[in-house]
Amino acid sequence: MFAVFAEDFSGGEFFSRGLSPQMAWDNMLTDFAIDEEDIDMDTVRFFVETEVIRETHIRWAEPESDSDE
Repeated sequence: MFAVFAEDFSGGEFFSRGLSPQMAWDNMLTDFAIDEEDIDMDTVRFFVETEVIRETHIRWAEPESDSDE
């Protein structure tokens, strides 16, 4: 998943997400009904969503006996 963040020349902020940078860009233009020429291109930033996978390690232990054998 990709995200794009941008501003127009009056300081308005826009953002959107998509499966590719182009889809994110197109979604932003469509969602906010803004024309490409109204975007300040110096403010455009694309980001990629990264997936962090964490593994859980479980160690099973025998319970200690409380009896006095």
